[in-house]
Amino acid sequence: MGHTDPPRRRPRIFNTPFETGLRSVVILTACYPEWLSLHKLVVFDHLIVHSGDFDGPESMHPEDRSRAAEILVRRGLVASGLALTETRGLITRAATPEGFRHQAGDEAGSFVDLLMTPYSEALKERAD
Repeated sequence: MGHTDPPRRRPRIFNTPFETGLRSVVILTACYPEWLSLHKLVVFDHLIVHSGDFDGPESMHPEDRSRAAEILVRRGLVASGLALTETRGLITRAATPEGFRHQAGDEAGSFVDLLMTPYSEALKERAD
């Protein structure tokens, strides 16, 4: 019998800091030059994926019975996503008297322009 390698696990990208970080870059690019708080980014992130709940375009993510608890999980994911994208120069963070604020970084606009999948295009449309 020959040796077989174990099946390779695909990296998880959905419902991760990576995914929320990308959405935050899209949101901050659409809002540029505004500086947004974590709270506003969490709300905008929720609105962008559940836009159908608010008389907007069809929601990008399916309905889930645990939607009420989702916002609590989302805050941690968005915060982690912001930290990740800040290390890549896509987001800038500044301390203000009201707390930390976030803005699209110098490379954010060019990066967002390169996102051309149907999902990315829908995100950009909703963020605008």
